[in-house]
Amino acid sequence: MGAFLEIFPIILAVSSPVLIIVFVVHYFRYRSEVAQRIRTTARDAEAENEELRRQIKGLRERVEVLEAIVTDKRYDLGSRIANL
Repeated sequence: MGAFLEIFPIILAVSSPVLIIVFVVHYFRYRSEVAQRIRTTARDAEAENEELRRQIKGLRERVEVLEAIVTDKRYDLGSRIANL
């Protein structure tokens, strides 16, 4: 047991830098992967947001047409709906 206690600081001194290097390499690899996932998710979300904006624009236009039909008393409601 005494010999192990004499060798232990040497083993620790030799293995510590290796362990630190391994930890740092894995940490930066992990950060790179997370950053890539964030970029991909942001890109996907932006594409989805753009599609939703187009849909909202179309729905607003439809609501405007329907509001015009409902509030316009000069035209027959049935003929306006049929023209859509």
